[in-house]
Amino acid sequence: MVKSFTRIAVAGASLALVYAGSTPAWAADVEVQWDNKVISLSAGRGDMAFHDDGDVFEVCDTKADGAGVTGSVYERDPVTLNVKKVRSVSDGGDAGCGKISDYDVGRWQIYMLLDSHAAGVPSVKSEWFTE
Repeated sequence: MVKSFTRIAVAGASLALVYAGSTPAWAADVEVQWDNKVISLSAGRGDMAFHDDGDVFEVCDTKADGAGVTGSVYERDPVTLNVKKVRSVSDGGDAGCGKISDYDVGRWQIYMLLDSHAAGVPSVKSEWFTE
């Protein structure tokens, strides 16, 4: 009985080390600023940020190229792993940035940001994060 328990414990610890050391291939380079997340499109075309203080999502079109930027917030249920888009905000053609603050980021869900450009520039994703 003790040998079986030891084998199970060793196997579990090994699996935990392998899981903890793996990095998903789809993860983007993300600048993490304490409790905030920032992702940026290539060539300075725009960025999207999550500000933990007030749960504010902000999208900025930073290049006057005639095409706007859209940022989306996705939520993944930690049990079912189902993913759904919960909010989207756009910016372009005006002064300032687009912002939304009507979505409460909870502690029990997992979130991802997606920043996209209207002119076909490749989209950028953040890693999944929690509050």
